[in-house]
Amino acid sequence: MTSRLGKWLLVPCLLAAAALGCGGLTVKSNPIWIDKVVITGEIDSQGMPVNESEVFTLEQPVVYCFVAGRGSDSIPVRLKWYHGDELFVDQTVNLGPRQHNYGYLRLQPGQHWPPGEYRVEVALVDAPIKTVHFSIRDTP
Repeated sequence: MTSRLGKWLLVPCLLAAAALGCGGLTVKSNPIWIDKVVITGEIDSQGMPVNESEVFTLEQPVVYCFVAGRGSDSIPVRLKWYHGDELFVDQTVNLGPRQHNYGYLRLQPGQHWPPGEYRVEVALVDAPIKTVHFSIRDTP
């Protein structure tokens, strides 16, 4: 059972972790570390990012947000995808002990990305950990 003091201490700890960017965070007494968050256009056969980038063309078929971390238990990592200020996808991927995972957006055949600025907000237990940015442009 969590004490009131424990609840009050958790909020500043989560805010401090968010201010520091990627790093360690203790969730339910289990330490979780997010080691890497990147945007990429390709994932290899081991599930690792290939050719990390922040700029893609309108025809890019898939954009991935890759998250690597470690911890003692599986924990949901929330990925909130924005085009400008508009949230258009809110997805959750599970990250377990010494694991990596990714969320992605895939275009349907014949579609194109709207050009502009995009971002993905990465959070653990709704505490922001990292925000990564990418652009979709007419030309690379």
